Amino acid sequence: SGGREFTISPDQGTTINIIKSKASSCKVCKFYTYLRQCDNSLTLVTRTDVEFYCTTPEDIFKVEIVRKIGKTYYIMQSDVGFSNLLPFHRTFIWKIEADSQKSFQINFANTGLTQVAPSDSCINKQTYTLRVANILLGKFCSHGTIRSVTIRGHESFSLDLPAGQMLSRGQFNVSVVEKITTLAKISVTLEEGSLSSTLLTPNYPNSFPNNDLMEWYFQVPYNYRTAIKFLNLKQPTCLKDNVEVTYRNEGTSSQVVGLGDVQPEQKQGSFSLRLRNCQMDTRRPDGLSMKLTVTASPARVFLSFLQDTADMGIDNFKRKKTRDRRTGNTNKNNKPKEKEVSSCKIDLGFQNQLSLPYDDEFSYYLTIIHNMLSRCLNNASSILIICLLECCFQIQNFGLSNFNRTITWKFEADSQKSFQLNFANTGLTQIAPSDSCTNKQTYTLRVANILLGKFCSHGTIRSVTIRGHESFSLDLPAGQTLSRGQFNVSVVEKITTLAKISVTLEEGSLSSTLLTPNYPNSFPNNDLMEWYFQVPYNYKTAIKFLNLKQPTCLKDNAEVTYRNEGTSSQVVGLGDVQPEQKQGSFSLRLRNCQMDTRRPDGLSMNLTVTASPDTHLQTTLGVLAALVVSAAVVLMVVYIMMRFLVILIFCSFIMLLQSSYSLVMEVSVYNSGDTNIQTRLENFPEDCEDGIYSQIDETLIYSHFL
Repeated sequence: SGGREFTISPDQGTTINIIKSKASSCKVCKFYTYLRQCDNSLTLVTRTDVEFYCTTPEDIFKVEIVRKIGKTYYIMQSDVGFSNLLPFHRTFIWKIEADSQKSFQINFANTGLTQVAPSDSCINKQTYTLRVANILLGKFCSHGTIRSVTIRGHESFSLDLPAGQMLSRGQFNVSVVEKITTLAKISVTLEEGSLSSTLLTPNYPNSFPNNDLMEWYFQVPYNYRTAIKFLNLKQPTCLKDNVEVTYRNEGTSSQVVGLGDVQPEQKQGSFSLRLRNCQMDTRRPDGLSMKLTVTASPARVFLSFLQDTADMGIDNFKRKKTRDRRTGNTNKNNKPKEKEVSSCKIDLGFQNQLSLPYDDEFSYYLTIIHNMLSRCLNNASSILIICLLECCFQIQNFGLSNFNRTITWKFEADSQKSFQLNFANTGLTQIAPSDSCTNKQTYTLRVANILLGKFCSHGTIRSVTIRGHESFSLDLPAGQTLSRGQFNVSVVEKITTLAKISVTLEEGSLSSTLLTPNYPNSFPNNDLMEWYFQVPYNYKTAIKFLNLKQPTCLKDNAEVTYRNEGTSSQVVGLGDVQPEQKQGSFSLRLRNCQMDTRRPDGLSMNLTVTASPDTHLQTTLGVLAALVVSAAVVLMVVYIMMRFLVILIFCSFIMLLQSSYSLVMEVSVYNSGDTNIQTRLENFPEDCEDGIYSQIDETLIYSHFL
């Protein structure tokens, strides 16, 4: 007596274990129809009435809620249906068992996890535990840099909740992936706001499994470097082989180092770290265990200040030959003097470089160059230039906004690939080399040594694809604050043209002006350029060539090729009237001839492209619509007339039947006057007059006697 009673209803596929955690005489009992079974522990799989024979069973028993991950691959954190177990210490356990040829991956991308030592606890008192077979992979708290964990075999993922602690609702996705060869693979994402992480070897502080392999993958921004340190390191006594650490960057060969060596700094973004244990002498008490601290930071930046000279072509900035205010001497030292002012690494290519101090009597020009190779990209990823612009914000914090600056990104595509810069968020507008942008921030695109064009932000140009080497730069005058922004860069299939510029004409921006490469100088000799215009389908597009300069050709002629989507191409000469393009999007290819380079002339021009609604097409569509409506009306009238005719024929047929029926019903009877003859047919309604004789034909009265 004096016990507590519960009714516990496990979900399908859920097992509830009630386990005694302290020595006590208290028992837990479950009831059958006429029986009661009591013990120190209890396992429930169906709805069961339970009774504890003590007043405070939550102080003596703990509860495990075990669920198997089946065809629905997700872990749902929910204690719905178990509210009466809230006073107990509960452990939710999800058991996952992978196929022998597959592995499981648990995804924590929504919140992330942080690894803690087994003796530590989480702030919210909710601690996750991961086990691979019988090996403790680690204990974790919610929110952190760990984004996913992949395991190769059997795994249990559990969540400990102290008594009275409500379970936070949440979900972790579980997916089947290709089999891994390591014990497990933990993926960590280091990004702005969370650039460091601390991890522990499996079974920490006890030994890492004998002769086993563990992998950590670190996703790091491309222009960041990463430092790795091993703390609390305990090394085993090896009978065979040695413990080794293998680093592998994406697309590069691996680097193997020993545990006691200085761990190499990882550069240029993401990498993996593999820890392989040796065959240990298990008779010895020592083993392999350690903490890994991983910290990412922007690569180092060295900046130099380039004095502006007339032959550099920098507008509105002229160097005045005066004496240095601080030294009293004119600076004639041409040796590069570098000052570390930030932590982003930038290549320099200067000839005449000066260091601080600032001097109002001089105009300085600062060039920042960042190199990118196609091996840094693949078809499924892109480089976010906003990460590089962050360097510029850091630079400005050192007062460098007083300098004229050019930020340059250099791209070098693989021989079988091309680069594409995407400006879809804002678009660009092309301007003449002598013009400037309203906001004073001018973008420049070069393909190899060819000026593809100068551009201002906001416009109809959505992307540019180049076939080889490219540089994309942004000029900022002194005192101009850099606008934050982002352009995606991706690797695409190789193009055959010098470049391909994609333009979108739509409502509100139905015209665009473009220039040939190297304008106003000549388009490259015997080369090919493409523009693609995305236009609404029911619009027509007019193309005009202004300021046209034609070359002297030694071979072939300069020509323009138009191609509409799904139609054959149309080739015209430069001097011909350019054909109006109808029915939407099209491409324009300009092919230069083999020029006589001894002549000063060449090929250059402005292209003005204007789209407008195709009124002829609209009229045609209107006429077609009217014809369709008329045809529909005619068909409706014919349908109504045919229906009326059918009804008319049917009614005539019914009337004919009624007429025949009335002839049969007209009967002549002779009455001498002694007999009462009924003149109505039986069973006819009272209001029916069809049974009354209308006449008697006396010639037929006695015909039956003949």
